Amino acid sequence: MAKRIACGFGAGMGFIGKTCGAVSGAIMLIGLKYGKVDKDDNAAKDKTYELIQAFSNRFIAINSSVSPPVYSPHNRSVFKLLFLRV
Repeated sequence: MAKRIACGFGAGMGFIGKTCGAVSGAIMLIGLKYGKVDKDDNAAKDKTYELIQAFSNRFIAINSSVSPPVYSPHNRSVFKLLFLRV
């Protein structure tokens, strides 16, 4: 089920080239583990946001961006070959 849910995350949200699917997936997992369940649980929300910001900052430090690597509209077919094994 998780594979189906995350299917559209690849290549920066379905080849849009925006936020990397790995970043989106990580944010979802952080929310799953630390996110608030009760509407008034602001401590959980704050913790979740703190962890997401820390993750994002580290990801950017390593990858220079939250955009997917080597993506551009001009190399979509190359990107498909590299990452989707088409």
